[in-house]
Amino acid sequence: MFPMLAALAAILGRKIRMYPKQKDLTWVVVPNIYCVIVGGPGARKSPPISNVANLVKPLEKKAKDEFDDALKDYVVADESLETLINGSKAVLKAAVKSQINPVGAQQSLENLLKKKQTKPIEKRYTVGDITIEKLGVCLMGNPNGLLVVVDELASLLANFKKSGREGERAFYLMAANGNDSHRVDRMGRESIYLEGVCISIIGSIQPTVLKKFIIDSLKYTGEDGFIPRFQFMLYPEPVVFDYNDLPLDTIISEKMSRLVERLDSDLVIPPDRNNKDISQNDDESVNLHFDDEAQLIFIEWLKGVYKQSADKSVSPMMSSHLAKFGSLMPSLAVLFFMLEWADSDEDNVIVDGSVRVPKQHALRAAAVCDYLLLHAQKVYEMSEGKTVNEGAKILLRKIAAGDVARVFKRNEVKKKGWSHLNTPDKVNTAITDLEDNGWIRIEQQSSGTGKGGRPVENIVVHPEFDKFYSSLASMPESVVPEFKSDWLDQLTELLADEPVDKLVFDCSAEELFNVKPMNKMMNFNLLH
Repeated sequence: MFPMLAALAAILGRKIRMYPKQKDLTWVVVPNIYCVIVGGPGARKSPPISNVANLVKPLEKKAKDEFDDALKDYVVADESLETLINGSKAVLKAAVKSQINPVGAQQSLENLLKKKQTKPIEKRYTVGDITIEKLGVCLMGNPNGLLVVVDELASLLANFKKSGREGERAFYLMAANGNDSHRVDRMGRESIYLEGVCISIIGSIQPTVLKKFIIDSLKYTGEDGFIPRFQFMLYPEPVVFDYNDLPLDTIISEKMSRLVERLDSDLVIPPDRNNKDISQNDDESVNLHFDDEAQLIFIEWLKGVYKQSADKSVSPMMSSHLAKFGSLMPSLAVLFFMLEWADSDEDNVIVDGSVRVPKQHALRAAAVCDYLLLHAQKVYEMSEGKTVNEGAKILLRKIAAGDVARVFKRNEVKKKGWSHLNTPDKVNTAITDLEDNGWIRIEQQSSGTGKGGRPVENIVVHPEFDKFYSSLASMPESVVPEFKSDWLDQLTELLADEPVDKLVFDCSAEELFNVKPMNKMMNFNLLH
């Protein structure tokens, strides 16, 4: 569900400006989202990302066809105009030489030059791992914003260290705001001025890679807020594979296609509107606000977030995450409102006779935020070395049972093929986790041949292992705590008597926020 929401938010982008406060209109929220799926090898992180990309493909095909037609027309017109310009230049040259009406010849040439058209730019909806210079060009073609899809987020993070691309980290920090102006300087070409930079990201990453990035960030750049900007941070529990072979639900698929098409369309506001309720900007973007009940919910929610952030028992990284969390609730609320509009037959942006974001969407957004904070908490605990994976737990058991010597080598474990330790990556991850938690120490010794060569690695178990090891209960569990939310309880009560055909989501509130396996999240089961 969450990668799908991030993609739908990216389609809306800067077409929507949400004002979370009633009077202070300097705080504007654009519903773009940074989403990352955290999971080890074989966690099936790629399918939801692929499904998101497939969702946008019809828009991209339509835009590509329109671009191809526009480019053909441009080439024909430009070549014809270029012929006239060359002829006019020759006339001007002869007029200057003969001094017969050179002013008129000059004016004719200038008139032709004014007819030169700008080469069309293809409208893109998604991009991969590209430079910010190229990203700037793509944003010129789609000022509403772009969805950056990177199956392995590690490749994007690695770019931040490459020579000549050091500024990309700062660019993505700024782009998360969704509406900041920016100038992209290009070597050997004119710079590009972007009125508003709006980027959404969907990607995946392995826990150990993310952990290293977070630790390195704290060590070398300080807490700059890059990782906390991934407000959709999903770290689901591993699940047992369950084979299924079901046909695609064409009704849901067609509905999703219609939603995408509607969200991508030009927005029209009611002609008899009150500008304090809804208004439209010069760039055709629409300004939206909470209704009175939803406004009270937002105020209470925001106070709760900042109270959590100031709690001294909260880790510094989690506190930083909470400090960046304030824009997510209004982003989600307005996204849910627009999804309900897109699922209706209304031409104007209005739902059930109201142009303001209502209470039910504020409650739903607040409940989603509560759920996402559990996943963020799990990520930061992992980064602080407070959790271990299943492979590490099994390796501990094997050490305790005597199946692994108190001084051993990696290959000895790899050859065993034990569950959760049946690949080199899993073994290396388990060893890293046990080392981070103090159970083992990795020693490097010279080869002893006197001829140099690679050092010999020995993995040494803590000498007091037996004293400290009693059971896996002594190790912190890497599970998402049970999900409870007062906002969810209120939403459930509010929608208890709502007819099914009036609900945006085709499931109960409990089902909506239940922890679901990542490989089943993207089955288009988002809307009824």
